[in-house]
Amino acid sequence: MKNDDVPSLSQDVIASVPISIVHPPDSAIEEQLTTK
Repeated sequence: MKNDDVPSLSQDVIASVPISIVHPPDSAIEEQLTTK
């Protein structure tokens, strides 16, 4: 079962990376909208 947890964790980390990359631009867009 622990072996199953390892790949699951890796997938979670990989899924977290794209989200982190997508969030900064999203924040910049929100800032522009707030400025308007």
